[in-house]
Amino acid sequence: MKNSKQLWFMWSQSQNLSQKYEMETKKVLGSGKFGQVIKVKERQSKIYKAIRTIPKAKVKHKEKLKSDINQLKNINHENVIKIYELYEDDRNLHIVIDHCEGGSLFEKILEKYVLSADEARQLFLQMIQAINVCHKYALCHRDLRPESFLYVERKAEDMKIKAVDFGFQLLYVDDYIKKQNGIVVESSRSGKLYFTAPEIFEGRLTEKCDIWAVGVILHVLLTGELPFNGQTDAEIYKQIQNYEITLKVEKPVADLLSKILIDPYKRITIFEILKHPWIQTPIDKTIFLNPNFKQMKELSNQNHLLRIMMNFLSEQLQKDSLEKLKKIFEDLDVNSQGFISVSSIKETLKDQPEYEEINLILEHSDIQNDKINYHSKQIFDLKLDFINQIYEKRLFLKEEKCYLAFKQFDLNNTGKITVDNLQNVLKSVDQFKYISKQFCESLIKEVDKNNDGEIDYVEFIDMFCKKI
Repeated sequence: MKNSKQLWFMWSQSQNLSQKYEMETKKVLGSGKFGQVIKVKERQSKIYKAIRTIPKAKVKHKEKLKSDINQLKNINHENVIKIYELYEDDRNLHIVIDHCEGGSLFEKILEKYVLSADEARQLFLQMIQAINVCHKYALCHRDLRPESFLYVERKAEDMKIKAVDFGFQLLYVDDYIKKQNGIVVESSRSGKLYFTAPEIFEGRLTEKCDIWAVGVILHVLLTGELPFNGQTDAEIYKQIQNYEITLKVEKPVADLLSKILIDPYKRITIFEILKHPWIQTPIDKTIFLNPNFKQMKELSNQNHLLRIMMNFLSEQLQKDSLEKLKKIFEDLDVNSQGFISVSSIKETLKDQPEYEEINLILEHSDIQNDKINYHSKQIFDLKLDFINQIYEKRLFLKEEKCYLAFKQFDLNNTGKITVDNLQNVLKSVDQFKYISKQFCESLIKEVDKNNDGEIDYVEFIDMFCKKI
C-alpha cells in the first residue's frame, strides 16, 4: 500500500493500470506540455478510453491542479472530456478520460478550409456549451484553439465535439506568455497566440477570454481566415491588442462577432450569445460566399498531404534562407537607411544558390523607383502561401533539394515514409502537435498509388509534380 502522504488525491487508485486496462497495445494519441495521452481498452467492458499521464515534477501549480481536477471530475457534459478515474504513483498522475476517435477541429479545418454556416453554428454552439459548464465550475481554459476540440466519432456526419484541457492551462502559465521590455512575446513558434484575447496580454485572466477565443474560431470555420488583416505576426498581435478586427462574414454573424471580439467589459455573455438572432434563426445549409471563397475553394481542392508538407518544409526555408537574406540586405545598406537598390541586390546575388527564391521575394515586395524597404512586411514575415511558392521553386530547380525534403520524413532511412514517420515529424511542429494517426493515414492514402500504406520517393515526387 502506498504512503498516503505521497498521494495528491484522496480518491485516486493505487493498483497497477494494466490490471484494468490493456496497455500492451497502447497507442500514443498525443504529447505536449500537459503530458502524454495514450489509447487503452478497458478489459471488462472492451470500451476504448484515453489516459493522460502528467509527470508530477513538471507541475508548477500543484494546488491549482488538484482543485481543477477535483472540479473536472464532477463535470458530466457531452461536450467536455470526462474524467473517469485517476491513478497515481510517486512520479506521475494517470487520468482516465474519454477517447475521441474523430481527430481535432484543426484537422477538419485542414480538410475543408470552410464549413457551411449550419455546420459552423452547430460546432460553435457546442463550444459555447462546453465553456458554459466549465465556467460554472470555475474552470477557465485561457488557450482555446481549434486543436482544443476533438470529434467524438470519425463518421463525417457526426458533428459532436468535446473540449479538452480545461483546468490544465495555468499549470504552465509561466511558460505561456513572457514579457520582454514590456512587450508580450510568445514562448514558442509563431501563431500560438492568434486566438488569445487582448486582456491576456495585460495579465487580466478572466473567463471572458474563452468567449473571445471561440469567436475567432467561428470566424476561421466560416472563412478559413483570421479576423485580422495583418501580414506579420507582429502586426496581428498589435491588432489583437488594439481590437482592430476585420470581419469577412455576412451581417448576421458579423453582428455576433462584433459583440464578442471587443473589450471584455463590453463583451457579450454566454447567455446573450445563445439569444442572438444568428443562433436562433434557421440557416440555409450552404457555404458563406465571402470575397476569399474562390481562393479557399482552390486551396481545399489541393492535395491535403502536399499542403501540410509544404507548410512544414516552408518553416525550414524560413530558418535557412530568410535570415541569410536579411544579413545580405543589411550589408548592402551601408548608410543604414532601410532602403536599397533592387538592381544592386540582383547583381550582388546573381551567383548565390538562393538567387531564384530571393528573386521571387523581390517580385512580391514593395518596390518604388528601384528601391525596396527591406524592413517591409513582405520580406521577413511572409505568409505561408507565399513561402510555399518559394519552396516549390527551390524543389523544382534542384532535384537533390527534393530528395533532402523526402529524407526529412523518411526517419527509418528505408526509402519509405510511413504513417508513424509522418505523424512524428509533423508533431514536432507546434501547429501539428495534436495531429492524429488516423488523419496521417488518410493523408498518405491520397498519394499512395501502390496501396502499400507508405510513400516511396517516386510517389513523393509525383505528388509535388502535380502541383505544377
